[in-house]
Amino acid sequence: IGRNSAAVRTVLETLVTFGAPERILLDGKPHLGTDNLVRLLKGFRAELLRLGADILWDARVQSLILKGGEGGAEGEGAAEGGGGVGSAAGGGGGGGGV
Repeated sequence: IGRNSAAVRTVLETLVTFGAPERILLDGKPHLGTDNLVRLLKGFRAELLRLGADILWDARVQSLILKGGEGGAEGEGAAEGGGGVGSAAGGGGGGGGV
């Protein structure tokens, strides 16, 4: 995937939606910066929980389940590990939270 590909552009636009600086859409070598990363990850997590996702800590993702969405991609997969499931209240096993 090249940095000018549609997939990369989609990722960058998603980052901007969650608060990344708009300059990453124009920079030849986009950089988020650590100060932005924590805020972005908190926003991602909140949105995933709002959409009904389970947050698994101390687990490895082997593949993802994709249904519909942009591009109509579909697939399936699973995560494994001993971690707990996170919740909007900050629950879950080990590893803390972002």
